[in-house]
Amino acid sequence: IEMSPFTGLAPDKLVTLADILSETDWRASQYYRDWCAPRGVFHVMAVDIGTRDGGIYGFRVTRPEGAPPFSEADRDLCRRLLPHLKRALNLHLSINQDRRVNSLYSHAMAQLMVGVIVLDEQGLVLECNGMAQVIVEQADGLRVVGKQLEATYANDNRKLQRLVRDAMAPKAAGQVALIEAMSVSRPSGRVSWGLVVQAMAPDRW
Repeated sequence: IEMSPFTGLAPDKLVTLADILSETDWRASQYYRDWCAPRGVFHVMAVDIGTRDGGIYGFRVTRPEGAPPFSEADRDLCRRLLPHLKRALNLHLSINQDRRVNSLYSHAMAQLMVGVIVLDEQGLVLECNGMAQVIVEQADGLRVVGKQLEATYANDNRKLQRLVRDAMAPKAAGQVALIEAMSVSRPSGRVSWGLVVQAMAPDRW
């Protein structure tokens, strides 16, 4: 099947059918006969949107033969729409990339047998990775009670709660948040857990 005449456009350059082919050549093309005519497509406005990762996304607007060709006003409207489409595509790429990176980190942490527990602004457990879930379910030094992370022994628990409170305390402008660590004893007599408390950087969300 003959390739579409709209393949390989210069990125972000809006064109209509008249910019590429005469009406006679368009009607004679195999692409038009096999794909467009059976679907009622005659007039075409096209642009290939380039994204920051080098990707190309084709955007096509079509009309049937009985409709008027795309006017300059139609082209201007499409040109105003293009920056918004480009931003949406780049945002989609960023979100998916962040998800892939987070998935990679999560997998790596699990392989290293590192448990991660995320607390909300009230100090309640928001989520645990797989390794952390195993640790708290054992209740061997650390456990979750009423959505609150606790250490088994009173002295350890007092220190743990202090570290959590300190991490959540508001910081003055320019003040660096400290990363503190502690050892958590285990009733089983096994090697103590090493626990690090660190505040996550806030953002406007």
